[in-house]
Amino acid sequence: MLLSQFILVFLVFFTIPLFARRFGKFMPADAGTALYYSFHIYHIHKKSKKSRLKTRNNLLKRLLISSLLYAFFGIFIACFITTYNLPNSYIILVFLCSLMSNIDNRYFILPDILTIPLLILGFFYSTINYIDIPPTESAIGAILGYLLPTLSSFLMFIIHPSKLGGGDIKLLSAIGAWLGIEGLIITICFSFIFFSLKVLLYKQKECAYGNSALLGILGYFVLKYIFEIELLLLI
Repeated sequence: MLLSQFILVFLVFFTIPLFARRFGKFMPADAGTALYYSFHIYHIHKKSKKSRLKTRNNLLKRLLISSLLYAFFGIFIACFITTYNLPNSYIILVFLCSLMSNIDNRYFILPDILTIPLLILGFFYSTINYIDIPPTESAIGAILGYLLPTLSSFLMFIIHPSKLGGGDIKLLSAIGAWLGIEGLIITICFSFIFFSLKVLLYKQKECAYGNSALLGILGYFVLKYIFEIELLLLI
């Protein structure tokens, strides 16, 4: 991966907290409206009170720190992909899942304008051999992404009275399209572990599933490419 590509990854991941914060101001919305408001810059009036300006400055500082953390996370993912010679398209998967994780943490929503394009991209990249999943397995993975959450939701409900929403299931379907059957199952298993630990540790009434799904994907990458452990499926 070239230096210019690393810089691009840094800048793209840097925007995650900024875009995530915008979603709460206009969702639900169609893709065009969401695109406009995502890049719309709000002006600070000169007549604003000092207390309000101080609050805004503190917010900007927190956003800057969060953006830098996501930017370096993006560099880490890019280095991982380069080291293990993975398709660069996985950066898109991790970026969109990171963005949705941030949005889900803030507003408990996984927008269709992100989950559906992610699903389409996964199947599209499989058809042009840009990822290691053949189109048939990508399609089956997407279908299982709708079916397997039934069991996952049941197990989660035993630990905590919460359930997967429609956005969660669409996200899992998209992950199935990207990672195939094996990747989907491992991701669900890891995400269930992370979700359960989060519920038990923080004792929250509602828990966002997006960050657990992201950690599940990272767990799958570690298991498959670092430890080279294969999940044998008899289909």
